[in-house]
Amino acid sequence: MDIRKGLFSSIAAMLLLSSCQEEDRLLRSADQKTTLEIAYFSEANFKEKYRDLLDREFPNLHYTIESYSDVVKGKISAEEWLNKHPDIDVIFVPGQQINEYIDHGLLRDMDSIATNDHYDLSLFVPSAIEFVRAYGNGKLYGIPSNFNSKAILYNKQLFDLNHVAVPTGNETWQDVLEKSIHFVSENQPTIKGLQIDSPTPYFLLRDMGWSKGLSMYQSDNVSLNSKGWESVWNTASEALKSGSIVFEQEPTVDEFVRGERAMILASYEEYTHIVQQNPAFEWNAVPIPSEEDKPGTTRHFTVDGIYAIANQTHDEDAAWELIKFLNSEKTMRWTSQNNHGFPALLSQIDQERAAAYYHSSALLPYNDYLSISVYNLVNQTLGQIVDNKLDVQAALEELQSKAAIQFAEEQAGTS
Repeated sequence: MDIRKGLFSSIAAMLLLSSCQEEDRLLRSADQKTTLEIAYFSEANFKEKYRDLLDREFPNLHYTIESYSDVVKGKISAEEWLNKHPDIDVIFVPGQQINEYIDHGLLRDMDSIATNDHYDLSLFVPSAIEFVRAYGNGKLYGIPSNFNSKAILYNKQLFDLNHVAVPTGNETWQDVLEKSIHFVSENQPTIKGLQIDSPTPYFLLRDMGWSKGLSMYQSDNVSLNSKGWESVWNTASEALKSGSIVFEQEPTVDEFVRGERAMILASYEEYTHIVQQNPAFEWNAVPIPSEEDKPGTTRHFTVDGIYAIANQTHDEDAAWELIKFLNSEKTMRWTSQNNHGFPALLSQIDQERAAAYYHSSALLPYNDYLSISVYNLVNQTLGQIVDNKLDVQAALEELQSKAAIQFAEEQAGTS
């Protein structure tokens, strides 16, 4: 029996090795050198991250890195840059520029390539693939290596001590803020209900608005005064008046780890630090509130970027093999210390607590990136409400008027 087990294990290992070598047959070929041009934001960064691994795995692969930092800085369009670099095969497309590359037809549709190669996309976090498909109107134009999102991490011990039901992930923002108020106590002034790592309440208001399908920017103008927004501002201002919410200038988890925060709105960075510090109490994570008419969704999902095949490539097969390798378990383990988010491969992620970060279906974010002046107006107005200098209805009327004028002046200045 032991001999047969050993034989089967040896055969399985040989088949796995053969399969891996077959997948990378072009890059591993000893008969010919494969040449690829890769577009990345920094040649030095790419080589620091991948060179030793690629040199070891593919000694006959010759590659050059072309930095597209001018594209990222907005000095030149992606289309113009690629016209000047006609031999690019593989592109790491930054997350914030995926639309530009797809809309201008600069990337190859990878669905048929993956299908013909029997590439198993189910190995990836489903919401990461969904998110990239959303940019391509259902088509897949690249493979994400990492993703980021937000979740609510909570201290179960504090909830139990205060006889408050722990979050389930089905709460609205109003539910979350109402829970936070239960932790306000004169006897324990350092205990807070909710920590948000943002210096101001602006992003809390934005997130609460998103959950109700509200955007601060609509039809080429600001939209800050409506019944929906009035409800959001009433809920937020009451929680802020209670003192249950604390905003942090810089991301920090020290107070949560010390047991002084019932909940913390955390991204990948905060989550990782909490795991590393290993709090002495029981804690867990749930997804942040989704849109109320689209349960189980999030607009807080992002990818650092996608590896894609340039439409102009002269070697699609080799480009695809390289992208598969750069998104393989071996590569993700190799680069794990340099990640800017959770790994997109399910096998490389803690599927218990971290599931809260990818459990929801990913929707594209609203275009709510208003200017710093409007951002400041929003925060100033909320401060006046919290200080009881204005009521919500009057404050929103005044805010809408001021913000619309400011927005129009800024638009005129850029036209």
